[in-house]
Amino acid sequence: MEPLTAAILCIAIMLIMLNLGLPIAYSVGFSSAIVGLLTYGTAALEKLGWTTFQTVFNPAWTPLPLFAFMGCLVAKTRMGEDLFRAARLWFSRLPGALVVSTIFAQAGIAATLGASAAAILAIG
Repeated sequence: MEPLTAAILCIAIMLIMLNLGLPIAYSVGFSSAIVGLLTYGTAALEKLGWTTFQTVFNPAWTPLPLFAFMGCLVAKTRMGEDLFRAARLWFSRLPGALVVSTIFAQAGIAATLGASAAAILAIG
């Protein structure tokens, strides 16, 4: 199967599944698996399984629950609100004070948590 035909078929299957009400992740994954199976045969399913296994059992994922836990602690203790309030008081006279305050509060949370993704979880 030509790459352009495979891409059009994959997008068409994905859009049909989305219109049926399936979640985006399932629609993308299922349509990719179907088109991969049609294009490359069973080797695509072997590659899909092996790649999933390597990704899930990668040791780099080990600290992720701890970052999320720290983000939950910051959210429950309202530390993010306190940091934003302090930054807002410091920068209220500057033009664009809301943006500057948000950036500084986000930087403070990211410095506390050690990961910007966890800071996004904590502040929202």
